[in-house]
Amino acid sequence: MIISTESLKEMIDSNEDFILIDVRRKNELIYGTIPKAVHLCLQDFSNAFDLSDKKFSEMYNFKKPSKDKLIIVYCRTGNRSDIAAEYLNKKGYNVKNYEGSIKAWSQIDNNVKMYE
Repeated sequence: MIISTESLKEMIDSNEDFILIDVRRKNELIYGTIPKAVHLCLQDFSNAFDLSDKKFSEMYNFKKPSKDKLIIVYCRTGNRSDIAAEYLNKKGYNVKNYEGSIKAWSQIDNNVKMYE
């Protein structure tokens, strides 16, 4: 499943209960992040979601999502977040890919810059 920029913005603005995960590499975060996002690099996914809730929180500084909580993932252009979404879906999580990712979000938020 995918989510549009308009839908994501509406969910953020209305403070809906979901978790937004930025799956880019740490060095990419300097270009800005989408409001309310937490960071978990795609390369860490294969280990992260097998950790205990406590260990996950200690390592990533946010609570490990339950399988029924909506997770939205994004990256720079949507490719890595598609991989992340597919991985989480196979693990039984309720997940959507924000396909527009930073590329689209940078068009509506001056705090976020597109980059090569």
